[in-house]
Amino acid sequence: MRGDMEEAERLQGEAERLSERAASPAGWLHTYTLWWMIRRVTGEAAEAGRTMTELLQKVGNSPIVQTDRWAVAAAMSGENERASALLDQWLHDGVDRRVRDSEWLPEAAQVAEAAVVVGHRELAAVLLDRLAPYEDLVCVEGDGAACAGSVAWYVAMLADVVGRADDAARCRKVAGEVRGRIGLVADPPPLMPTPVTASEDRDPSPPRLVHEGATWEVTFAGKTVRVRHSKGMADLAVLLSRPGSRSPRSS
Repeated sequence: MRGDMEEAERLQGEAERLSERAASPAGWLHTYTLWWMIRRVTGEAAEAGRTMTELLQKVGNSPIVQTDRWAVAAAMSGENERASALLDQWLHDGVDRRVRDSEWLPEAAQVAEAAVVVGHRELAAVLLDRLAPYEDLVCVEGDGAACAGSVAWYVAMLADVVGRADDAARCRKVAGEVRGRIGLVADPPPLMPTPVTASEDRDPSPPRLVHEGATWEVTFAGKTVRVRHSKGMADLAVLLSRPGSRSPRSS
């Protein structure tokens, strides 16, 4: 909150070591959250996005609410086309199915920024409506692991996207008041990574099958499509993870 990134890095490392000694999964998750936020604030969003994607891949099968996290990771990594497709899916299948618990507000703010990055006006309008009642609050990540800035800062960005300049200006003023009230030196910098293009990829279209919550991303022969989650897709993923083995049904 004071903007002392050097001290934040030191404390994050210390907390991570303590979590490892205690073999605490919850501790590891909180220290990861702090690491992720430090990368955000110091302009290393792409690294944070790639690490977030790797973490989601390790989680495996996830409920529909996870789709928004895939979208945020893609936006942070500069994969705007992929992020936009995932945001479409989340808007139509998951936006109002997320339980409004202690993690809802920071998660909604993350998705809001992803919508701003890719220019998703429809989702921006929906999230503007959802977040506006909380504009005098602060987004706290991981039950206190990190402060992601004032809600008003995110609302202002959403208002800009949908063309509500007066609301954007008012919310920026509110954001400044909130920062002063809690001693926050600044909101996070805008999340605007350089989009990834095919020419920048080492392999622009490697075959892959990735579970993204409510959907699966299927890439083969240079083409990528998304299909809804089903038992058949889950079975296919298991078979592909075991090359050379026979299907249990064929034995």
